[in-house]
Amino acid sequence: MYLQILKLLSDTNRIQYQPDYTDLHYLQQLHQTKFYDEFSKAMRSYEYVWYGKFDISNERYMAIKNDFMKLQNKIT
Repeated sequence: MYLQILKLLSDTNRIQYQPDYTDLHYLQQLHQTKFYDEFSKAMRSYEYVWYGKFDISNERYMAIKNDFMKLQNKIT
């Protein structure tokens, strides 16, 4: 879901995607936009699960998925 958001932001020219950019680079590009807060929240969830390798409950997964869907709808 996180990569889909990055692609969507890139496809709509809201960020410049580069393979060597970090999540912070993308967050900084969105600093003065209406996407900043929601992207920041989605990014934290992604980093928590992906890099932290934490298990999440089904309920928490659904909440994270909902956050990603809201952001996706806001971008499009």
